[in-house]
Amino acid sequence: MAIFTKPFLKTVFIALGIFVLGCLCSLFLDGYYRNAVLFLLQYFNGGHIHFIGKNFHLFASYNFIFSVGIYSLLVYLLIKFWPNTKYFIQLFCSIIFSLILTLIVIKLDSELMVLNCTACDDGILTINYSYINHDKYFIMSLGSSLLYLSIAFLVGLRKKRQKI
Repeated sequence: MAIFTKPFLKTVFIALGIFVLGCLCSLFLDGYYRNAVLFLLQYFNGGHIHFIGKNFHLFASYNFIFSVGIYSLLVYLLIKFWPNTKYFIQLFCSIIFSLILTLIVIKLDSELMVLNCTACDDGILTINYSYINHDKYFIMSLGSSLLYLSIAFLVGLRKKRQKI
């Protein structure tokens, strides 16, 4: 008796390939996302945050790499088993939702950094480039996007079962 059928094995190998592809894409995405976070931290405060030291970032962290891989894997599985054909709309909405939430969190975090500064000169916070953990913003963004997609998937599944 065959435990694994061809469609199951096909789904597993495609999912594994998408995980690896997501991990490889994260290597290219890391530097751009880090620069965007640093820019937004300065932009939202009107220049009250200054960075010192060398802006040296060689490799992405394991958290960043695996979070993109797991996110792409879970999105693939959600889309594969989506109950209706409106998954592109939900995927687009989840990306917009995660970007807006990321902007809000970076804005609040930058304000709190300056407010909590006790050794600031004229309200200007001077920190090192490595002080900012951009992984937490990215993982929070992916988590919120995945939460939105999961809720939309479950609602669509419930509506489909109620029609039956």
